[in-house]
Amino acid sequence: SRPSLGHSPVEQHRHVRPGQIGAGGELVPADGQETQLEQARAVFDFVHDNIRYTGSSDKSDWKSGAYLGLTTQQGDCFTYYAASRALLTALDIDNLEVERAGGETHHFWNLVNCGDGWYHFDACPRSSKLPEFFSFMFTDQQAEEFTAEAGRCYYDFDSSLLPRRAEKPVTGN
Repeated sequence: SRPSLGHSPVEQHRHVRPGQIGAGGELVPADGQETQLEQARAVFDFVHDNIRYTGSSDKSDWKSGAYLGLTTQQGDCFTYYAASRALLTALDIDNLEVERAGGETHHFWNLVNCGDGWYHFDACPRSSKLPEFFSFMFTDQQAEEFTAEAGRCYYDFDSSLLPRRAEKPVTGN
């Protein structure tokens, strides 16, 4: 059985600032002591662990994608991106959409700035056939290295559409 999200996801991200995950799987308010990086990690863990990958979703707009992902707890990479965007935005953490450029399939993830520059953030789980990679707050170089190993244009994107990204890897995540 999947953990409950607690309150309505729309109400959740409007009124509750997620700081951690409660014993029942619900987002609970932050105590105000968490850094933006810690809050972003809580969002990453929550979205990654509480949405089941199905390979399809409505990609008409991110708000619908977030709502469906948080209420049905299923979707595809767009759903993970959209749910992350909704929760990060509720926490006043700057984030942008990134879409794969090239490849045979679409892929979406976030670009996130917790105050130390823009980093890639992909809460969507990957196939066990792909190399292991922790996709929280990673650099362009780390994206390129993973893509070189995984193939399929995995994290290829049009860098001209995005702000300059941080080059120093985040440690301790």
